Amino acid sequence: MRGSDLSYGNFDNADLSNAKLGGASLYAVTLRGARLQRTDLSRTDLRDTKMDHAVLSFANLQEADLSSAKLGGANISGANLKGAILLDADMKNADLRGAFLGSALLRGAEIGPTDCLASDRT
Repeated sequence: MRGSDLSYGNFDNADLSNAKLGGASLYAVTLRGARLQRTDLSRTDLRDTKMDHAVLSFANLQEADLSSAKLGGANISGANLKGAILLDADMKNADLRGAFLGSALLRGAEIGPTDCLASDRT
């Protein structure tokens, strides 16, 4: 599904673990409670997605556009968010332990309260 256009789809509670979605358009998709462990979402358009309580642990979100995404309560532990765009993203109560946020754009993002012990934000 790499490079596919899945915009506006509903994948609530779906198990997409280990899927290869790099470069896909998932604009305004709902992924509430979805399992996306170790999923490749690099360079993916995830603007305006609803991923509340999704499990994105160890996912590759490198250079993904998550502008205005809803990630409240999501498990993003160990994920690679290097160069990701998180403008105005809602990440309240998200688990960011061990996530790599190097070069990520976080302007306007709502991050707290969250668990981000040991995450790399440099």
